Amino acid sequence: MAENRPAPPRLPALPPLLEHVQVQLRRLPRQARSRAKVAALVAAAERLFLEHGYDAVTADAIAAAAGVSTGTFYSYFSDKRDVLISLLAERIDEVLGIAPDAPMSPQRWAAAPGRSPRDLIRQAVARAVARGGDLRLQQLRRIWYAAARRDPELAAYERLAAEHAVAWIREGLEHLAALGQAQPVDAEATAWIIWTLVDALTLRLAFLGDVMPAPERLVDATTELIYRATIAPPPPPRQLVPVPIDY
Repeated sequence: MAENRPAPPRLPALPPLLEHVQVQLRRLPRQARSRAKVAALVAAAERLFLEHGYDAVTADAIAAAAGVSTGTFYSYFSDKRDVLISLLAERIDEVLGIAPDAPMSPQRWAAAPGRSPRDLIRQAVARAVARGGDLRLQQLRRIWYAAARRDPELAAYERLAAEHAVAWIREGLEHLAALGQAQPVDAEATAWIIWTLVDALTLRLAFLGDVMPAPERLVDATTELIYRATIAPPPPPRQLVPVPIDY
């Protein structure tokens, strides 16, 4: 007879950036030539943002780097913020470190019921560390953070993304607790600590990767920290004690 196990909750996905942040092209690039101009402007903006920082770049500089007039820039974009959002929209989950494979997410437990908790945590941490080693991704993160510090709407989306990531982890902890597999911890606070730990690790890898231990060691150590802090140890095996029988 199959064991009745509580099902993991179904959490909503993070809303797409272009639905949550106000941005709209002034003119949709319908023809191939127009699409090529927009792509050139976005690519030029990325180069300049990476070289000079978001704050130092102007619409005039982006247009010049793309080989078009400033008027062409403004025929598609209202300002450089619109270009930034167009640049980051497709990878915003990765840029902000938000993904359904977050450590302890209930979706991952449900998708792999035969995997051990340690294996699932390790896989999620390994993916986060791999993101931390992606140079372009880390550069995009720096661009985003520079813009979000001065843009309340972007900052609000960043908070929303963090709340989603923590919710995935928290629900995973609560799901494991319902199965009797989790330590008795404050699920909300522990979820924030796990997310902060893994997110900070990915950021540090971009700056200090050459002096830090090898990624494999970082993955192993982080996995063990999360596992030992959150997963309840298995009960000790029952031992058969011989009982003397009197005749």
